[in-house]
Amino acid sequence: MFCLLKPYAMEIEYGENAMKKPVQILNKLTSHRAVAQSYIHGEGPSVDVSNDVLMQHLAFTQKIVRSALADNFDTQQMISALMSLVQVCNRELSKT
Repeated sequence: MFCLLKPYAMEIEYGENAMKKPVQILNKLTSHRAVAQSYIHGEGPSVDVSNDVLMQHLAFTQKIVRSALADNFDTQQMISALMSLVQVCNRELSKT
């Protein structure tokens, strides 16, 4: 994750501060995976997920990822788009 957040042609300095954001992102992805797995397996409260909202954001994320790949493999932009999608999914899955 650390390397994905940096342009591939950029010199990278590794250190404790440089690892904070990658660790936060990985923790959010791990948490999202657990929430999504619970939903898929029918565990926890029943949630009325808006498929339209999720599909809209998925299509938008796909568009951004394709654009970022064409733009010198802008992996930082791709990760940002993915995290935005995760946020929307988590919001949908935590509705009460």
